[in-house]
Amino acid sequence: SATSEKCPGNALEKGGKGSITEQLLNARADVTLGGGAKTFAETVTAGEWQGKTLREQAQARGYQLVSDAA
Repeated sequence: SATSEKCPGNALEKGGKGSITEQLLNARADVTLGGGAKTFAETVTAGEWQGKTLREQAQARGYQLVSDAA
């Protein structure tokens, strides 16, 4: 994952908190705005959601993802 390469101490598989997107999912915020939709295509490499994309995890956890203004 990008987190493993750029911030290995934060990677879940290294015992860290995970990527920013993984942390956002765990925070259960009511609303999160911003760029970075492509990070939801990353596959989780450790933990309960290993092998699933962050988008799949978000949808399974009841998040509504909006990718455009329409």
